[in-house]
Amino acid sequence: TWRIVMVPIFLKRYDRGPKLADDLDPSDHFHSQYLFTERNITKYCSISYVWPASLQRPALTERNGTHTNNKPVIYCLIPHGLCPYGIVGYPYFSKVWNSKLCSWTCAPFLLTIPFVGYYLRATGYVPAKSGPILEALTKKDRNIGIVLDGIDGMFHSSPHEEVGVVGNRKGICKIALQADVAIVPIYGFGHTGLYDVVVDPFGILQFL
Repeated sequence: TWRIVMVPIFLKRYDRGPKLADDLDPSDHFHSQYLFTERNITKYCSISYVWPASLQRPALTERNGTHTNNKPVIYCLIPHGLCPYGIVGYPYFSKVWNSKLCSWTCAPFLLTIPFVGYYLRATGYVPAKSGPILEALTKKDRNIGIVLDGIDGMFHSSPHEEVGVVGNRKGICKIALQADVAIVPIYGFGHTGLYDVVVDPFGILQFL
């Protein structure tokens, strides 16, 4: 019953036209970030988002009561764990703190995998390379989200110890300086406790 009442209100409020909230539209990243599966992952995992008052809207869009340039930001999240479910609340990063689409990054080869690549592109993902990231920040005026320890962080996942592999991830600072944007650090509590990761003792998978 609530869907009959609320869905039309939602579609009108967010200018969705005839689209249903769980459609996947490659030409509309904002819409696709409300994908049914992703919204239900946040519920299934009981994901909560907590942020300081210094980020509370309109902190990133106004200063001393006047509008600023409203620049994009880079969200840097650790740890990766096996699957960083904390990022799938995509609309938080695209609408809560400012009104810029947030494009998360992924390993370039993932965008070439059938079905997976289609899904990632539809929700706005870009390759985790400096060129596409800078283009998104400076030319497309988007926020960028990056899981800073990347795939390497999977191999340090443990329910007993929190590890963020960020010692050699200084390139994101260079990108932030080039684009003149701020970095917003994020910590995903529980990412390393969702799954147990079994790795080979010789480190072959990590090397690959």
